[in-house]
Amino acid sequence: MYTRIDRAKAKKLIKQGLHVALCASNMRPGDPWYPEIEINRYSVNNYNGIDFESKFKNLVNHFMYYNCNKETGNKVSYFLSY
Repeated sequence: MYTRIDRAKAKKLIKQGLHVALCASNMRPGDPWYPEIEINRYSVNNYNGIDFESKFKNLVNHFMYYNCNKETGNKVSYFLSY
């Protein structure tokens, strides 16, 4: 089950240790054909001296590069996953 949230709330929830799913804006998470990725605070940690904000930005930018296009949507949507 997924609930759509905004980027600021996604950052806050990840810092609290909850799972947040990234999905292209025209897609919805939970369907096997839609690309999504679930991230948590362990995937956005202080890795090699990179702070949380930079690591989060890098993950979102990499997701956008590989999964967002004209057909799937050019933006990233954030979903709280239960």
